[in-house]
Amino acid sequence: MDSLSEMFNLNELAPNVVQIPASLFQKMLAKLDERKENSKPEKSKDAEPERLFTRKETARMLNVSLVTLSSYDSKGFIKSVRIGRRVLYRASAIQGALKDRRA
Repeated sequence: MDSLSEMFNLNELAPNVVQIPASLFQKMLAKLDERKENSKPEKSKDAEPERLFTRKETARMLNVSLVTLSSYDSKGFIKSVRIGRRVLYRASAIQGALKDRRA
């Protein structure tokens, strides 16, 4: 749909019609279209999705056990991503955890 005005079926709305000047209606539609466009997140075509690592890979990188990694996750030291039943970690989260451990 190109504009919000195409979304409305005037025959269905007839019992609830409120009259407003056409110029005001056009301004309202323009504002709604503007908000609709501004609310869409821009996707970069060049950006690759961030790599996700398994629990085992992450524990190996941080040089900790799986139990310790789980503890870090529950304490907020590193944030996990759950996809179905799998627990994965973003590369940026691992880098942040490594920086925090060294500090």
